Amino acid sequence: MKFNDLEQIICVAEEMNISQAARRMFMTQPSLSQTIKRVELQAGYRLFDRSASGLALTQEGERFIKIARQIIELRNDLTDKLKAIKYDETNRLTIGLPVHFSSGLLPDILGRFCALYPDVEISIKEVPSVLVENMILNGEVDVAMVQQEIFSGRIAQSVISREKMLIAVSPSNKIATADTLSHIVELETLKKQTFILSNTNQWMRQFADEFFSVNNFQPRGLMFINSVETIKQLTLKNLGVSFIPSSYAQDDPQRDHLVYFFIPDNALPKLTLYAAYLRANLKNKLVSTFLELSSAR
Repeated sequence: MKFNDLEQIICVAEEMNISQAARRMFMTQPSLSQTIKRVELQAGYRLFDRSASGLALTQEGERFIKIARQIIELRNDLTDKLKAIKYDETNRLTIGLPVHFSSGLLPDILGRFCALYPDVEISIKEVPSVLVENMILNGEVDVAMVQQEIFSGRIAQSVISREKMLIAVSPSNKIATADTLSHIVELETLKKQTFILSNTNQWMRQFADEFFSVNNFQPRGLMFINSVETIKQLTLKNLGVSFIPSSYAQDDPQRDHLVYFFIPDNALPKLTLYAAYLRANLKNKLVSTFLELSSAR
């Protein structure tokens, strides 16, 4: 009986639906059904009762699942401890960033980190949000900066910052030339604008979609661009307005040209940026120092 077999059986017990469990495990339903039959044959008893209303664990199945979870937890704990031993001997820190992530936070954190550890090799990887959990679990990155919460017992998260999304406009845009002493742009004004949005930056696109949905409007026009830098250039040309995180705007070398406005507080909540890492990595002095510097901002 393999670890994969135990994980698949646990998944079926959690979903109580073979089709849903198969989708979650990225396998076919017949393959998962074969796993159940094979494990039941090896165990010598049924794990699930099958009826028209669905699946239900047998008494033996409940005990099996309890022990299987303990085995998987011990396996994970052993894996994490072995990685921790490896990290104690390394002089390298790998940081994962969301695709197209732009922020003034990282240079500040890394500047202070490198002052403490000048000989440490820093490696930065782009991490698609859908793969970040696996990349952390597999040790491909030591710590990742993410915008979403990750629900895994082996992964911990700490808040790096909570920031607002700003509206960036060209100096020649009517918004910039209006009497806006408060530097807060009204929603009615935004409804008349064309928005230049990222086509590939998942979290910024998600923010934009939520913003339009929560505030119940569609902008006058939409333009989709892959590059954040191109978005800024098109905004400067007054072809539309765009969303820019406040931390990025603060360290934007073009801030003397682009004009930034706050969105009303009741329009959307602030964005939260997390540092995600294996719990076992807290014993790694490089990871723990990076986290301390991140939270000390």
